[in-house]
Amino acid sequence: MEKNETIKTYLCALIISLEKKEQVLINLISITKKQKIALEAQPTNLDEFKLEVSKKESLIKEINDLDVQFESLFHKVKGYVSNVEADYASELKKMQEMIPSVIELGVTLRGLEQQNKMKLELISTTRGKDAVNVKKSSKSVAEYYRTIHNLKDNKTWLDQKK
Repeated sequence: MEKNETIKTYLCALIISLEKKEQVLINLISITKKQKIALEAQPTNLDEFKLEVSKKESLIKEINDLDVQFESLFHKVKGYVSNVEADYASELKKMQEMIPSVIELGVTLRGLEQQNKMKLELISTTRGKDAVNVKKSSKSVAEYYRTIHNLKDNKTWLDQKK
């Protein structure tokens, strides 16, 4: 019985991690939209864009930390849950419902980032060095996309438990 409670606690922690990630992704999307507005302004407002980059960097770090925690907990409970999945049906169902939402937010963010990247490259060719320096944040975003890919792998495992 004690082991079941521990596993349920881990699963609840995974759900909380997904909820936090969902909120951080929503915040990132909001910031990325602000960046889009700054890039589309006439004249382009690179100072505003750069200000938003610093906000995004901390959120991307938070997502990466959440992903590391999620992976760690996920691997701890994976073996136990697969043997007695009926005991954890509600928790697994909640996670199965949340993961597509988190992935969809990630895809939305990726699309917005791609649009901004193209606009920034266009500005870069017309303005020169100022715009090029801003592109450094793309490394952080690329790391985020790699972690989203890892989450997709977890979704596959969870979908098999339906």
